[in-house]
Amino acid sequence: VNKSSDFTGMFGYSQHTSTIKNLAIKNANISGKNYVGILSGYNRAKTENVYTTGSVSGSNYVGGISGFQYSNYISYSYSEANVSGTNSVGGLVGYLQSSNIIDSYAAFSTAPTGSSGVGGLVGYSSSSSVSNYSDLCEYTTGNVTSCSEANALAIQNNSWTSPIWKTVGITKTPLLIKE
Repeated sequence: VNKSSDFTGMFGYSQHTSTIKNLAIKNANISGKNYVGILSGYNRAKTENVYTTGSVSGSNYVGGISGFQYSNYISYSYSEANVSGTNSVGGLVGYLQSSNIIDSYAAFSTAPTGSSGVGGLVGYSSSSSVSNYSDLCEYTTGNVTSCSEANALAIQNNSWTSPIWKTVGITKTPLLIKE
């Protein structure tokens, strides 16, 4: 998918009454403007047991699964996508608003790139929680030489209780196993 407009992904926009589960999107190549994700540009759906691979790029709110995650959760999911953008760029989610990420991780051959709000798991987060996550420091397949706050997990507007560069453990293996 190659668009120069907003809300780009398998689903441009998903409603809060929706559930997306048990889905694999492999070798995606997604590019757009704002709100860009392999699964959904703007995601309000319950998202369970989803994984993505490939690449995704845009300007603002760019993520391996969701560009902008609002008022719901992502659980037992992961992305192995290369992600690039300008602002709010994350390996799993670009911007996490009033949402939860549970038992999920991001891995990639090249760490997410951007100008501000860039993180291995989440680019920018507000009024959200992340539990049992792993970031690029534990699962990367590339050549990462350090695990710093800058390249692990964005901590803006959050109250993480454990050091962000440590893995706190995934309690359930995603059901979709890579081939």
